Amino acid sequence: GVSFPKYISLSEAETRHVRSLLSGKLDIDNQLDGLLLVQRIDSLQYLYDEGDPEAEGFSLIEVFSHIGFEIPKEVFINWYRFDQIDTMSFNDLDNYFDDFWYPGSDDIDIFDASLTWIFSVTHNGCIKVLKL
Repeated sequence: GVSFPKYISLSEAETRHVRSLLSGKLDIDNQLDGLLLVQRIDSLQYLYDEGDPEAEGFSLIEVFSHIGFEIPKEVFINWYRFDQIDTMSFNDLDNYFDDFWYPGSDDIDIFDASLTWIFSVTHNGCIKVLKL
């Protein structure tokens, strides 16, 4: 009985722009290689073990507050190799997180327009954080 939260899928040009900006921040020469970008981010992230995304009552807002991230209004969600990116309200993502992330199959990266942090949830439920 609940309608699906509003989201916008970035165009191919917008996605390339985001990938280029992130690649520049991470000193990656080949800005078109999404796999290289994912690997670089993963190598720089630290493991955050204070939250369990599979637990009932998991709250992105609580985790972000604990990490010290300012709660953004809008976030981007990377679904693969920075070639499929959606944007939506952070509150909607928090409220419907169970509908967006599936244990066992999804690795997602969440970031905002500032590109000063990347918050990742791996398919096995690990939370990783990178502050840029």
